[in-house]
Amino acid sequence: MQILKLDVKDKTRVKVNTYEDLLVLKSVIKEGDVVGKRDFRTVQAEGAREKKPAYLKIKVERVEMEGNALKLLGPIVEAPEDVTRGYHSFRLKENDVIDIWKEWKTSEIIKLKEASRYKGLRVLICVIDEREADIAIATEIDWKMVATIRKKGGGKDYGGGEEENRQFIASVRKVLEEHEKDVHKIILAGPGFKKDELYDTLPDSVKAKCMVESCSVTGVTGINEVIKRGYLDRVMGDMKLSEETKLVEKLLEEIAKESGLVAYGIEEVEKAAEMMAIEKLLVSDKIMDNERIEKLMKKVEEGGGKVVVVHSTHDAGKMFEKLGGVAAFLRFRIE
Repeated sequence: MQILKLDVKDKTRVKVNTYEDLLVLKSVIKEGDVVGKRDFRTVQAEGAREKKPAYLKIKVERVEMEGNALKLLGPIVEAPEDVTRGYHSFRLKENDVIDIWKEWKTSEIIKLKEASRYKGLRVLICVIDEREADIAIATEIDWKMVATIRKKGGGKDYGGGEEENRQFIASVRKVLEEHEKDVHKIILAGPGFKKDELYDTLPDSVKAKCMVESCSVTGVTGINEVIKRGYLDRVMGDMKLSEETKLVEKLLEEIAKESGLVAYGIEEVEKAAEMMAIEKLLVSDKIMDNERIEKLMKKVEEGGGKVVVVHSTHDAGKMFEKLGGVAAFLRFRIE
């Protein structure tokens, strides 16, 4: 998302760059907010009615995803004189520019600023061993499994012969080729040499996007291991998903060490915030709209700390949610 103008007391203007930006806008635009956009609307021209482009403002009554678009519905509150009034709906898509008037919460501003870092990056991850391949697509804030392929005859003793292996590799290659145009990079990883065997069979167009790495297992655990090892960062720079995973891992390490340099749980974190001890505050996206959390985030930012949103859409985020969804890295020990 590109923030073209940010004014919490007046008009804020943003440009939608990615699908993830639409999800962010869905979470910050509420009933009663006013949204302005250039759109098509029926106008009265020389005795005839026709649709022409016009800048409209609506007061939002409903916000919902409609396919790959964000639909905003509400009555028109401002429009050129020749435009017919009544209800109107905007269908926001990538590259659209919209203006928003609302009473901005701290959490909503943070969401916008976080979204301004999104680049629409997509990485295909394939973890493979002798009998199974699991393929997922990772974005900057989430990942989802798109295919699991098992070798025929694969059991405890792996089973299958040369033909079964050829079919297995061909099936995995087919999925990679189907998704190649939709992703920026491909990571092949696994515990043995099967990943190298797969790589050797790929067409040059797919090979050009590939990075071959190691991980100890396949399945969901293998996908998470690829993320934790920082392979996403290596191929695409600082991806938000990788950053969040690393921070949760670091938090758990500090808790286990009893270092005194982290706090978790709302009461303990609030105490640290009062002492201006928070260097980095982690907040689950599930609780950002809570009034108590709102005050906490504002206080941390006023004290020079950084607020990081941890999304509950991935495994590290789910684990963090179980810890209460709020924690902090401290500048100094508070006890």
